[in-house]
Amino acid sequence: HAGDVPVGPEGPAHRTFHTRAVPLRMPDGEIAGGLLLSLDVTAEREATAAAARLAAIVGATAHAVLSCAADGVITTWNAGAATLLGVSA
Repeated sequence: HAGDVPVGPEGPAHRTFHTRAVPLRMPDGEIAGGLLLSLDVTAEREATAAAARLAAIVGATAHAVLSCAADGVITTWNAGAATLLGVSA
């Protein structure tokens, strides 16, 4: 069994742990115990949520939004930019 477990009150102290329970088996298959593994995934979950919010904003605006590589080459654009520049999104 695996899943995310919220820990603590909302706010800066709140953490999210991805937790998984793993049975420890004897050579004959009998369960002799268990192991609980937890990994703090708070930063990953927050970054994913922030990226989703930003993508929703960029996708919903009629304004042109472009992203460029360090060398200045345009790498992505939204529908507003496609309209402005006459290219497909």
